Amino acid sequence: MRILVFLIVLILPINAISDTIIITYKNGRKQIIKLTGKKEEIEKIEFLKNLPEKSIVKKEFKNTKKTNSNPFKKFKKEMEQKLKPSFEGLWNSNFGNIVFKIDGRKVYGIYKNGKGKIIGNLSKNGLVLKGKWMEAPDFKPPRHAGKVILKLSPSGMSFKGLWGFGDEEPDSQWVGRKIK
Repeated sequence: MRILVFLIVLILPINAISDTIIITYKNGRKQIIKLTGKKEEIEKIEFLKNLPEKSIVKKEFKNTKKTNSNPFKKFKKEMEQKLKPSFEGLWNSNFGNIVFKIDGRKVYGIYKNGKGKIIGNLSKNGLVLKGKWMEAPDFKPPRHAGKVILKLSPSGMSFKGLWGFGDEEPDSQWVGRKIK
């Protein structure tokens, strides 16, 4: 005689279950199991399945609920990331509008309707951009490319920086205000 193999679908995490577990078998029959302890005290539930040749497959569902967890911790972290000053976005500068895009710590900028480019890296705190600027027609130093260093204000609404030709140290001003 074979033991019926059954399927249990858990949609909620273990710490969100009710005081009752309902098992529905493939033939439509239902079995109700009442929990006797507090669901917060459950460490794990194991499901054993009898298979041919008496092998056992075990599935564990562990209660990963941490005590003293703050429900707003994740929300706070997300909001801090969104409110953190960033070069990302549209800027108005003394060289026209610039659009900056950030990928990790890499920064890509386009200005002068695509005739100017900035490629650089952000500092660990994300407030300093060091890189190179390039402009048409050939995007090459010494006349059409060079170094750039831009520093973001603490509010993230403006930057001040310096640029220079070729390998020269930057000494000319570049400033901008964030549009969006």
